[in-house]
Amino acid sequence: MKILFVSHYLRLDGAPIALFELIKELTSTKNIDISVLSFFDGPLKSWYERIKIYPTIKNYHETNRENIKNLSNYIKKEKFDIIVANTLDTINLCYAANIVKKPVILSAHEDWPQVNFSTLHLFAFKVSDLILFYSSSQQKTYKPILNGIKNNVVTNGISFEKFALKVTDEDTEKIKLKNNLPTDKKIISIVGTICSRKKQDVFIRAANEILKQRKDLLFLIVGLYNEKDLYYQLLRKYIKTANLEDKILFLGSKENMEEIYQISDLIVSASSNDIVPNVLIEALASKKPVVGTNINSIPKLIQNNGIIVEPNDTKQMEKAILDILNDYDSFKEEVNKNYSKLKSRYDIKTSAKEFLSFAQKVKFKEKSCEVRLSKSEVSFIAKNGLSLNYKEFTPLITRKKSSEINPDYSR
Repeated sequence: MKILFVSHYLRLDGAPIALFELIKELTSTKNIDISVLSFFDGPLKSWYERIKIYPTIKNYHETNRENIKNLSNYIKKEKFDIIVANTLDTINLCYAANIVKKPVILSAHEDWPQVNFSTLHLFAFKVSDLILFYSSSQQKTYKPILNGIKNNVVTNGISFEKFALKVTDEDTEKIKLKNNLPTDKKIISIVGTICSRKKQDVFIRAANEILKQRKDLLFLIVGLYNEKDLYYQLLRKYIKTANLEDKILFLGSKENMEEIYQISDLIVSASSNDIVPNVLIEALASKKPVVGTNINSIPKLIQNNGIIVEPNDTKQMEKAILDILNDYDSFKEEVNKNYSKLKSRYDIKTSAKEFLSFAQKVKFKEKSCEVRLSKSEVSFIAKNGLSLNYKEFTPLITRKKSSEINPDYSR
């Protein structure tokens, strides 16, 4: 079975990392030939090369006739049996696969219908052979547009072996020194790309209040950021104005995230829009208590392993962090007690088996919609309902452009 996996970019971000971990696990499976295509380059390319997979980098993001034609020709030439489009930013593969009549699996990592769902995405859903979601809550959100579309829920797994490090106090001190961090502070970290959806501003405001009470703490903001981004600039300004530049630090993205979890006493996810953040699974795999928001399937993941707060509630965030720190041994004991159960559900081996069971069964079928290419247009033909021909983008079919999904991240 020859599978083409497609990523929108290779940056150190949730969905691309999740895809890498899945592919890494699948490389040990017999009779599977794996290829990777990414629209944009990034640090994950070297990760793939270490496991002897060499991604093709080609920007086919924009939905136009030329890109869809090139993708369909590529699929046909390489004789792929299955196409896996990872995230809604790779929907051009759904159109290309439909043209050459190859089965396509669309992995919908985003909780998007409420924020950025367009007609282009709707047609992509219609021509896909299987939509994979990562929680039942996410699947429920998409339910109004899933009529007649085959879909399933899979586990978003991680490598527990990677994060279950056994480190001594001396090891922890070395890791802190390597990252230019003080060795005499407890560390509270928030992990994820710096953006308004991840709500690092709530974390910073809560940190500001906590630091008025406790001087033994250091707050870390870990993840990609773009220095030109207004949200990032506002976070920087708040920290500077509050005179907290030595107490709340931006670390940028880190390849060895398992080390960051090990030196952290507590991990926070403040997201206002998310599904099951890898960050929280990784933190629990590292046997660290967590604070997460009451959205989607996060409460089901955390349970007794931390504290749930309402999104955008700084006071609740402040209280949750202090409550865990003040009763830390009890929370650590609970995390350790639930570790085996968590591993059995979220380990990458489990999710790889789930994915493979779906991939082995998926078949191309004629749909109620199909994609056609004329000399100058892309046509989406629906047997019953809306059909669409276009040459240029219009408000009806707009989606994020290449520059928006692959900004110039500084770190």
